[in-house]
Amino acid sequence: MDIRLSDHRTHYHGIQTEVLEAVHRVLDAHSLSSGDEGAAFEHAFATLLGDGNVCVGTGSCTDALSLILHAVGIGLGDDVVTVANASLRVVSAIRSVGARPVFCDVDPDTGLIDADLLPSCLTQATRAVIPVHLHGNAADVPRIRQTVAGRGVTVVEDCGDATGAELHGAQVGTLGDAAAFSFAPDRILGAYGAAGLCATRDAKLADALRSVRCYGLEADAALREGVYAPLDELQAAILSVKLGTLGQDLARRRELAGLYDAELAEVVVPMRHGAGATPAYQRYVVRSPKRDAIHDALAGHGIATGIHFRTPVHRMPGYAFLGYPVGSLPATERLAEEILSLPIHATLTPDDVLAICSAVRAAAGS
Repeated sequence: MDIRLSDHRTHYHGIQTEVLEAVHRVLDAHSLSSGDEGAAFEHAFATLLGDGNVCVGTGSCTDALSLILHAVGIGLGDDVVTVANASLRVVSAIRSVGARPVFCDVDPDTGLIDADLLPSCLTQATRAVIPVHLHGNAADVPRIRQTVAGRGVTVVEDCGDATGAELHGAQVGTLGDAAAFSFAPDRILGAYGAAGLCATRDAKLADALRSVRCYGLEADAALREGVYAPLDELQAAILSVKLGTLGQDLARRRELAGLYDAELAEVVVPMRHGAGATPAYQRYVVRSPKRDAIHDALAGHGIATGIHFRTPVHRMPGYAFLGYPVGSLPATERLAEEILSLPIHATLTPDDVLAICSAVRAAAGS
């Protein structure tokens, strides 16, 4: 077998004509930067999120997070609460503005920020909370907003894994004060290079994000400090094409996740989702004390798996200065020893999933 975690090539072959037309349109245009494609995609994605949302395209999800933190005035001396079992992009963005990451432990069943523990993480220095919709599973942002209400704390959703996920019928990215999305090539909605986006319902914040995204410029002068982190025109044009298949891609992922659930219910423990959540399934993640044996056995059958993420951020040498000893985030650390990501993507077939499940059962039972 040759089953991969993601398969952009097969997906591309289904939309090749439309993608090449979009690329040619951009290359034939007068401007390869600040053209019409970025604005068109921003508008289309805002429409997906719903009325009142404004989107600002960026070079990556890390850029999007950094721009949001910068635009709301977070910096040196401020604390930002997040989780340690996610991509380094979150901590990288927090450090890029000079703030200090504060880690909240996670719910062991979902892998998401544990809202019961959040109050113990808040201090007078807390200026933001970044809940991560890990693996495409929606965190309980409304409860987080209730917890921080009246404290002057900005809630920034990390939707890097979660385009299309919902909570009580609302799209992730519309639940907090602002949100950051990733369109990296292996994402549910993936470009063919780096790309990201900020979303907010606050028009003034959107204006500030556009300014910070381009050196802080407004008209001909920099009114604030900024960076240069625009969404590339080629990637925007490609994303506009791929947005057209997002609905069917999400439906296929959910269909395959349901098949995994049924086939593996008594073999491994799937990551749960909270009440009212409709996951997007960026990854299908299971837990098992035999994780490494299953990983090795599937590799022997030509089935790719992943571990997202093997080492929590607080246990990485580069972030030892934050002062979190072993055992300080017990649920996070336990999950890191047991989680395994199985293949799930829009071009995977039910027969592929059945073959994967057969291999998992054999490995788990050995």
